[in-house]
Amino acid sequence: MTSRGSNPGWQIWQGNDGRRHVVPKDDMRPHRHSIDCWCRPTPDCEDAAILIHNAMDGREAAERAVKH
Repeated sequence: MTSRGSNPGWQIWQGNDGRRHVVPKDDMRPHRHSIDCWCRPTPDCEDAAILIHNAMDGREAAERAVKH
């Protein structure tokens, strides 16, 4: 896997299978860049080739609260 881009809390990894993984940076537990990661990543609603991983530290909940 290679890192394709990033922002302060998330990074994007390109897998050999063509999928992109949006993975939290510096999470409390390491992530596997696969569909069978412990966090149960889900396909993006607009592009199924993008898998969104869930952070153990719950940062996505805090980010949703800021947007509302």
